[in-house]
Amino acid sequence: SAQNSGDVQKQPIVGILDCGATFSAVNWAGAEFLGLPPKGDRAAYQSSPTIMGVGVDGRPQYLPMKNIAFTFSGDIQQDSSGKPSFGQPPKSWRPWEPVQVGIGDLPVFSELLGDGRRPYQGPAVLIGLDILSQRRVIMEAGVVGTRRRRLFVSPS
Repeated sequence: SAQNSGDVQKQPIVGILDCGATFSAVNWAGAEFLGLPPKGDRAAYQSSPTIMGVGVDGRPQYLPMKNIAFTFSGDIQQDSSGKPSFGQPPKSWRPWEPVQVGIGDLPVFSELLGDGRRPYQGPAVLIGLDILSQRRVIMEAGVVGTRRRRLFVSPS
């Protein structure tokens, strides 16, 4: 999950860990979810730094950047009403240092997260080395028949 302007988001955003990405990026749906200005608000991004990303399609894309601090969300659980919720972070957990996140609809969001028939349109973030390099991170090897992987991250 992410923090913006001091508010902690209660609902995590779908994340893609990309050990080959120098910087992190969030799609426009994710930016809106985090409380950032919408895509059409040119004035809000006019003075923002811009970075060029190259998507899985090989085409360059310019992305405005904003400061975001990401934090931890635990395993998915069910609350008393049966709705999904997420576990609390350990007491020793400290959020990552804020990073400049590129904002834009990179092809990886719709292509990788889509179901093969429809592109994914929900909020998503690509987590790059700017975040991953801040802590010791260990990703569990896969289990046959599932894409689920456990991720171990040092708390501070």
